[in-house]
Amino acid sequence: ITKLDKDLSVGDTLDVGKAVSFGSSLSVTGEVHTVAIDTSSDAALKTNIRNIEDAEFKINNINGVEFDWIHDGSTTYGLVAQDIEEILPHAVKGVEGSKKINYNAIVGLLVEAVKEQSERISELESMLNNN
Repeated sequence: ITKLDKDLSVGDTLDVGKAVSFGSSLSVTGEVHTVAIDTSSDAALKTNIRNIEDAEFKINNINGVEFDWIHDGSTTYGLVAQDIEEILPHAVKGVEGSKKINYNAIVGLLVEAVKEQSERISELESMLNNN
């Protein structure tokens, strides 16, 4: 592992063939291409673990959107940080004009929403089968 202890500026493409450790944050303007991204998630690193309540309600209040980036006009799909902040405030960081979403936080919400829907579908199937 190569450890970078100071700022690194790359004008075009940085091709890393081995692991690189950054002592702080990594900020990239543009695209990042990777085979996989692993995120720390071990229970030993967490406290106060609890299930997300009313996940389906929260999902129903989030809009998936199509939009154009101002910096290059490219069209893509995603979420708007201000919308997420209303529903999951801890999933958004930054200040107005540069807010960022922790998309990993949305995964837990989606899992719980699917479980809520699955439970409701099972109940409805049971009702239909009893008639």
